[in-house]
Amino acid sequence: MTCFIAPWGELIDIEEAADSEMRQYMTTPPVVVTAGTFIGDVAQMMFDAHIHRVLVVNDHDYPHGIVTGTDILAAVARTARSAAKGR
Repeated sequence: MTCFIAPWGELIDIEEAADSEMRQYMTTPPVVVTAGTFIGDVAQMMFDAHIHRVLVVNDHDYPHGIVTGTDILAAVARTARSAAKGR
């Protein structure tokens, strides 16, 4: 049996999952934001939905990018570093 652990902690047997449909694993409805959404709001949405990635869409709801938990942490780290330099 070949398995992997999904980001949400579920152990998935790859051999059995090969024929599975994506609807079994995706977040619905999709969590999306626009480029003008504040980073704190995005972080809260991710936390509330227990997800690590959010789609960024344009004015026509077409995918424009992805924001990840790592992106949020990097922004927090940059802000903390800047604040420490300003002391």
